[in-house]
Amino acid sequence: MKLTVKQIKIKLKKKNLLLKSKYKDAHSKIKVSCIKCKEGKKAYKITAQQAWNRGCKFCNLKNLYKILEKKVYLKRRITNKEFKKRLHSELKSHTTYINNDTHLIIECLKCGNKKPTIPLHLLDGKHHCNICGPKKTGKKKQVKFLKKLDKRLKENNIIRISEYNGKRKPIKLECFKCNHKWEKKKAGTGLSACPECSHKELGLNNRLTEKTVKKVLDIKSIKLMSKYVGTLEPAKLKCLHCGIDWSVKRLSATLYVYKGCTRCSKRYNGAYSKKLFKIKPSLKNSIGKTYFLKCTDKKESFYKVGITRQVWRERMRKIPYDVKIIEYYKGVLPKCVDLEISLKKDYKKFSYRPMKYFGGVAECFKFNKKQITEIKSKLKETV
Repeated sequence: MKLTVKQIKIKLKKKNLLLKSKYKDAHSKIKVSCIKCKEGKKAYKITAQQAWNRGCKFCNLKNLYKILEKKVYLKRRITNKEFKKRLHSELKSHTTYINNDTHLIIECLKCGNKKPTIPLHLLDGKHHCNICGPKKTGKKKQVKFLKKLDKRLKENNIIRISEYNGKRKPIKLECFKCNHKWEKKKAGTGLSACPECSHKELGLNNRLTEKTVKKVLDIKSIKLMSKYVGTLEPAKLKCLHCGIDWSVKRLSATLYVYKGCTRCSKRYNGAYSKKLFKIKPSLKNSIGKTYFLKCTDKKESFYKVGITRQVWRERMRKIPYDVKIIEYYKGVLPKCVDLEISLKKDYKKFSYRPMKYFGGVAECFKFNKKQITEIKSKLKETV
């Protein structure tokens, strides 16, 4: 956005400047005069952006000279009288000043501490005593903060085991509730609570209820026979189809991984079989697909024969290769199973084990053109 003349005048006023020409843009030059200094009263040219950022160039030079003078004044050799003037009022030198590098015996009038020190550190006129100087005051502040820290820790049910050496230094802590001991890399301000207790609270807030767990199990036709403690705890289960009872070390395995019980689960058994239709007669009317795929990779290429009830996208993403559908038969599941079994029996000689593992590794083959056309025609002929 282009600034208006009013906005520029306000910006320049903050830097003690007046606009003396027309304004085009931030990078073009404008005439400016200073309110403060004599040199800047005469209008001079400067880019608009430099003017509102830096201010008067003559005022800036004066400030620079002052800084340089200070630096030179610190570096040049001074007399003993000048050194004593620069010393802090509560410090006294017992030897004559020669230069910045030679040690002087300096006494603190507050605590009576005598110590040989380099005079270079004392030229700034500050009280640099090791006993009652700024370091000691820092320790006093630390002692005051300790009371605050202990209060904060008590509110979070925590005690200090080790000494407090600073915010950025390690500290050992213990929890009242769970007796958990741990070491923090940085002590901080004591506002954070026990990590184990906070994790438990988080888990309890995000915990699955018994109703939601039972809903998931009902979809898979499983009944929960034991008390619900948690998804990571053991549980007793019963299949509503075949009536088998079994126990699981973790309930999460049946909730998220397996589709059914140990006997009649399709995913657990790894393939469709004719026994499955005796256990689950409802599957006889369900529709499936017997497919013929080509799987390719940079290192290898092969063919796969299989059966699925899933959508193509869901089935294909489980194969870690570039997949191409050559031919498939869609129909009732028992027919699909018979067709798959016959194809696998006929071409058992040409079975191939891929380099990458995935679900359906045992259903892979290496075929030539004749065999490909034969399988295609078999899949088309079945009605």
